Amino acid sequence: GQSTVSHYLPLFIKDLICANSVRGCYGRNLSDEENSGIPSSYAFFLGGFTTMRGYAGTPNDRIPSEIQVPTNENRQLIVPKETSYYLIKSEIRFPIYGIIGGVLFTDIGNVKINRDSDKNYYDGPTKQTYGLGIRINTPVGPLTLDYARKRDVNREIDESPDQWHLSIGTF
Repeated sequence: GQSTVSHYLPLFIKDLICANSVRGCYGRNLSDEENSGIPSSYAFFLGGFTTMRGYAGTPNDRIPSEIQVPTNENRQLIVPKETSYYLIKSEIRFPIYGIIGGVLFTDIGNVKINRDSDKNYYDGPTKQTYGLGIRINTPVGPLTLDYARKRDVNREIDESPDQWHLSIGTF
């Protein structure tokens, strides 16, 4: 199952909001059949504007990337035993002018995939991204433009250092 908790806290300075979201999830293969597992469409990945904003969310720019975990002949990741993830997102939201606002943020998370009860299939380091964004409040929700950077100490050699995201909505 998956769980998400979000909390919005007004700060002491007028119109500043601290927005926080904590997510976690656990999945397990319940079949004992050989070569069974959780298909990639149900596996956990972090990356993209809804999770880790410093990552594009594509197979080669996500946590874990397609390079970091083996796939089958159809390029599908099959989680043979169990998988879990956690994600912490934190933002300071502030007004700029009229319907335009700004945000400073950080996202921290990790994914773990177990092959069996003794060995980790993938258990990379905790990743962190940070950045800034603009919010334009519209009748259908905020139009969001975020620029995020991967923290260099956690960045893999072949990963891009930053990412832009344009979306409608926030967490």
